[in-house]
This record gives sequence, C-alpha cells and structure tokens, in this order.
Amino acid sequence: MAIFIEECECGQSVSVSVGNRIHDNTLWWFQSYHCIKCGKTFEMDSKDEISVELEQLILKQDGAYGLYLENSKDRIKVEYLIKKTMPSKIKKCELFLEKKADEIIIGTENEVLLIKKTLESKGISSYVVQLI
Repeated sequence: MAIFIEECECGQSVSVSVGNRIHDNTLWWFQSYHCIKCGKTFEMDSKDEISVELEQLILKQDGAYGLYLENSKDRIKVEYLIKKTMPSKIKKCELFLEKKADEIIIGTENEVLLIKKTLESKGISSYVVQLI
C-alpha cells in the first residue's frame, strides 16, 4: 500500500491510501481517504487496471517484486498459461513472452503472487520470487 497527499474538494490536504489485494483469485485495486475538515470519505475498489502513476507510487513505496522461472523446460508451458489463463497480464509479461527477459513479471507483490498461484495450480513450481 502507498500513501500520497492530495487536496480534498474543501481544500484540506488528505492522505490517500492506494494499493491492491487478491480476492477470489482476482487482483483488486483500492483507493481511499477521509477528510477530517469536511467529513468527505472516498473509497474505490476496482478490477480494472490502475493508472501507471499510482502503480509506480506503490512500487516506489513498497518495492517491486520479480517472478523468475528457474527451469527453462517449463518456459513454453508458462507462456501458454499466461496467454490462455491470464490475458489481462499479457502486457505486463510481454518481455518474457517475447523471450527478451528471464523474469515472468515485475510488479507489486500481489501481482506476482497471483501469477505464482496460477502457475502452482497448474503444477509449475520452478520459480523464484525476489524483491528487486
């Protein structure tokens, strides 16, 4: 989770929390704040993609994680699984799919854990998760 300062409609500076979580095998993004001056509360959850700016803020504050394949014999199966079961992650795994990178994905901890869980459910366990 990351925290940044934004201005409420009333002009008060508020701390905004933004992050992600895994629920029902789906990555959910959230953003929320509460203004102590006017009492406005804002909460949002979404399965849609988060803005690049907010994701970069989370990565900067929480760190980026990488998921690396240890056994190259599993590469074709992993590529297939990404394309068939995780179409929303294809862009984030693009370098791996184009054979230009060894890491399957670099992202937030929960993004990496979601792909790791999917691979495990399909019998692939030859990977390493690292904080970058």
